[in-house]
Amino acid sequence: MDWSNTNLHRMPKSKETPAQKIKLLERELEDEKLRNLLLNTIIDVSDKQFGASLEKSFYSKNPNHPTRQ
Repeated sequence: MDWSNTNLHRMPKSKETPAQKIKLLERELEDEKLRNLLLNTIIDVSDKQFGASLEKSFYSKNPNHPTRQ
């Protein structure tokens, strides 16, 4: 192996501008917020319909979770 040519091992430069990257990350954050809302709604509906307390059992198994402090 020829290790003298280190240019081959560099990451390719991003063609996105910082503003484009920020916009992309903001879009991804919004998607994750909506996903979180959907999953929490599913848990709430499940709790009401089936009497299963998924959230309660999750937090009882994770005493260091931020909502428990």
